[in-house]
Amino acid sequence: MQTHVGSQLLPARVSPVIVKLTPPSLASLPRRYGSGQLRPGDSVLLYDTAGRLLQTTKLRQKYSDTLLELEGNVTGLNISVLEFPDIGCGGWEIRNSYFHDAYQRVFVQSGPGRFVNNTLMRVGASVSVRSTQASGNEGGVPREIFISGNRFTNVSMTPKSLQPFSVASSAIEVGKQQELVSASYNNITIRSNHISNTADSAIAMFTSGNVIIIGNTFFSPVVSDVLAGHPSPNQRQAVFVQTSVGIVVDGNHLSDPSNACVPDNSTHSLVLGLGSGTSDVTLDGARMPPT
Repeated sequence: MQTHVGSQLLPARVSPVIVKLTPPSLASLPRRYGSGQLRPGDSVLLYDTAGRLLQTTKLRQKYSDTLLELEGNVTGLNISVLEFPDIGCGGWEIRNSYFHDAYQRVFVQSGPGRFVNNTLMRVGASVSVRSTQASGNEGGVPREIFISGNRFTNVSMTPKSLQPFSVASSAIEVGKQQELVSASYNNITIRSNHISNTADSAIAMFTSGNVIIIGNTFFSPVVSDVLAGHPSPNQRQAVFVQTSVGIVVDGNHLSDPSNACVPDNSTHSLVLGLGSGTSDVTLDGARMPPT
């Protein structure tokens, strides 16, 4: 079972190269966000590697899947992402659903979206918010995602050491550890979920910005890998954050009867662990040092 949220984009994947940036601009696209077929006159938003909006322009002509003509002058801009809001996702919601006994996951590739009051039992990586570039599939912009009131039980209980091709084993995973672009996923709220028995951290967050993780209950995160004798080397806390900025972790409750969690070196907490490349992170109101 693998659920894709979002529609199809143009099929080709492209390399991060910008060429002939003189008016009118010809751009070989680094990353494209939207859905459907591009049309002359469609709006184009240009972002840098940190997810900051650089410029708004319009599509003048599409020559191929990898070569577009844009209006105006974008010479010298450090463009990493091109978004097409006119044909993007208009919004989605999954509510009051039951997912069980499947290795795969609910795969979120577009936003805005709401995943509310669902039950997931023995479901692979459960909910994965992933960009089109990282996943190898095509979809919309995975931002403004609201995940609340869900119950996750026995998430990926087979240790990763026994499934070497596993993608993830957290109940909620945003981004991917290997991604290089920072702040790809913005405005995400994870609130009042109950998560029990996960192989890795209950929540894993990568390349994200403006995220609120509040009022969640964690029971025995990371326990299956630890009991199997193969704990993950750097995800031994209920929440793990890496290469992300503007993360608020507040009012979460952890029960760890197996003592599988260990305090993080940076936060000294069992609830929150930090990998490299984090800044502006707070835990219960206290600001954590950048990593």
